[in-house]
Amino acid sequence: VSVSDVAISFLDGTASITGLHVGNPKGFSQSNAFELNLVEVELDILSLTKPVVVINRITIDGAQVFAEQVGATTNLQVIKDNMASDTSAGSSSNDDSAESSAPNIAIALFEFTDAKAVVKSQQFGEESVDVPNIVLQQIGTPEEGVTIESAAQSLMQPLMKKVIAE
Repeated sequence: VSVSDVAISFLDGTASITGLHVGNPKGFSQSNAFELNLVEVELDILSLTKPVVVINRITIDGAQVFAEQVGATTNLQVIKDNMASDTSAGSSSNDDSAESSAPNIAIALFEFTDAKAVVKSQQFGEESVDVPNIVLQQIGTPEEGVTIESAAQSLMQPLMKKVIAE
């Protein structure tokens, strides 16, 4: 994993990452599995002391996913398996209590723009797909919020539908 730049402003409650690259596992032709031009997050810093953390905006721009199948496996499955083994190796018996103490969140605006997916297999060749922009609003409320897991599902479902539709 590499990044070009990280900027954090605690006073404004903003953070950005530019040029995020996640390398491919060995045995795959592309050098990267994921690339993100820009990730920006803007928090309501006053909400950090409340039961619901309010995220005013999340922007993900210029995402590229390179999915490649070699034999019976894909690069994305290898990455997922590696992440699962890394997580289980570092886990402890107190993980459940840490998860349950995580605050709920509310996301006012989520923007996923200018994305592309490239799928490559030995059997079917290479196909490039432009992913339509996704803009979602009001995931959870500032009063009740939603769990981080629920928010992630709310963000991923429309994304997966649009990728499959293309």
